[in-house]
This record gives sequence, C-alpha cells and structure tokens, in this order.
Amino acid sequence: MQNRDQELEPALEASLQFVLGRDYYVSDQTETALIHYQQSLVFWQQQTGNWELTNWEKSWETQNLWCTLSNPAPNIVCLEREGIVLFHIALCHRLQAARNPVANRQHWEQAWISLEQSRNAFSLADRPELVAEVTAHLGEVLQRLEAVECGWDFGGDAAVGF
Repeated sequence: MQNRDQELEPALEASLQFVLGRDYYVSDQTETALIHYQQSLVFWQQQTGNWELTNWEKSWETQNLWCTLSNPAPNIVCLEREGIVLFHIALCHRLQAARNPVANRQHWEQAWISLEQSRNAFSLADRPELVAEVTAHLGEVLQRLEAVECGWDFGGDAAVGF
C-alpha cells in the first residue's frame, strides 16, 4: 500500500510496527526491534495520553478521538496495546543485558522502567492477570539488578529467562 502512495491508518501502522519489531526480535536483532516497538508505542501512548496513575483524570480530557470513536471499550484496548508493546521493549532490554556484560546494568534498568510502565497500563486497563505476570518479571529483573550491584554472575543463559 505504501508503494502506491497510500498510507495505512495510524492504528494499522502502529500494529505493523509492532509485528516488524517482533520479527526483528525473533531474528535476534534487538536494536532494530526496539526502533519498531518505539514507533508502535508512540501511537498507543498518544491514544492513552501516556497515562500514569497520577494524571488519570487529566488524561480523560486529552485522549485522542481514535480510541473514543472506534471501539466500545477503547481506553482498555489502547492501554492493553501500550502495555504489550512496553512488555516487548523490556524483553529486548533483557536480552541485551544478557549479551552485553559491560552495559548490562543500563539494560536491566531500562527493562525495569518498561515493565513498570507496562504494569501501570495493564492496571489501568483492569487486567489483573497481566499485572501479575508483569510483576513476576519485575521481581526477576530486581534480582538481576541486585546481582549487578553485588557483582554476582548468574551466567549468560540464566539472564534470559523471560
């Protein structure tokens, strides 16, 4: 479609970017996967107003019309998609941490941040099963961060346990 000077609808483009990110991730190209995930995330965060618990009320006023008009439970769908993309961004950072001992603290921290944001999105979408799943991964990332602080080594393969 893009070759015929037709652009995809923004939601389809965001979904395409997510699928491309997954493809690069499974092809072991995490840097490229992150680029595509970030492009997808921008759209979903625009839809949700990049919601956080502290600005929940303000976000109701600023949300984009795509979510309001195209789905009976639009906020939930947008929040779920935002949470999913953030979770996959965390997967990339986790894999990078396992492969790059020199910069692994930075990648573990980025994984933590993405998982926290993912958990917040799932919480706002009222998806307790996804909140629980992400929370379990947060615990594992916290263990890795503590290990980095103490200089412990879990070994390369153990760090990819997501």
